[in-house]
Amino acid sequence: MYRTSDSSTWKTIGTKYGTASTVKFTPSAAGNYDILISVKDSSGTVKSSVFTVTVTGTLLENKSTISSTSVSANTAVTITAVAKEGTALYYYTYEYKKSTNSTWTTIGKRNNTNTSASFTPTEKGEYNARVYIKDASGFVTVKNFNVTVK
Repeated sequence: MYRTSDSSTWKTIGTKYGTASTVKFTPSAAGNYDILISVKDSSGTVKSSVFTVTVTGTLLENKSTISSTSVSANTAVTITAVAKEGTALYYYTYEYKKSTNSTWTTIGKRNNTNTSASFTPTEKGEYNARVYIKDASGFVTVKNFNVTVK
């Protein structure tokens, strides 16, 4: 669970007393966050610990867009990367795949500085596309898109 240090209301991350040994918490803004870790053993005994995390600076946001989510086969689709906040210089990686495939195809080079990239699906079906943005401090964010090809 977590809360901002100036709040009395706790918010749950994941499942209460779940079996996962890790949980991901991504703060939405700079500030101090109290993190509460509680562990319950098989006899029902609960042990808890609270620690504070300080988030500084501005977090990288991925505000990227896609030219269309529905196209005809052999029509180019363009992803335009838009990074907000974070620390410049930004690096971009663009990928796509047919939804039924497990392997992603990289458009251009990984971690490049081009703010847009295009791909042209040749077959009808559902496709996934995404853009990763990495800022100079090493923070990475991803935005996913679904594209229907008619």
